[in-house]
Amino acid sequence: AAARSPAEAAPRYVDALPLTSSYLAGESGELAYRLKEAAQALTSPLRASPGPHRAETWSAKNATMAAATFTYAAASHGLGSVMMEGFDDIRMKEFLRIPDRYDIPVVVAVGYEEEDGEMTDAARSRRLDMEEMVFDGTWGKSLVDEQNKEEEEEETCAG
Repeated sequence: AAARSPAEAAPRYVDALPLTSSYLAGESGELAYRLKEAAQALTSPLRASPGPHRAETWSAKNATMAAATFTYAAASHGLGSVMMEGFDDIRMKEFLRIPDRYDIPVVVAVGYEEEDGEMTDAARSRRLDMEEMVFDGTWGKSLVDEQNKEEEEEETCAG
């Protein structure tokens, strides 16, 4: 058998890099997080020190700031927008074919706004009437209809 040189025989750092980096900066980054957490606990009594954040937290904050900038840009082009949190992220990922390893911290709806209380032609679409969306404690019992009945009764009693 051919003799191996000392460089070939010794384990190389580069070979262990994927394992090392997964602990330090991988998707979990758990070791790096724990080291930062310990360092913050030690330095905080001495001086103000920011707390450690997991990669997911950092990413969500940055994505939300980018979304805010996007909404400002949309407004500068005459578009209305609203940032939404509290959506079905499982269905959203499925619909947009986003891999499971990614999160969706915010969704931004963009469109044309109303002008003087009227829909612009560009914004006109089929929307549900208020009677179809707002109910009085029971599904299908329209709050709007109940309010109209009360107003009619008040007018009848007053007149």
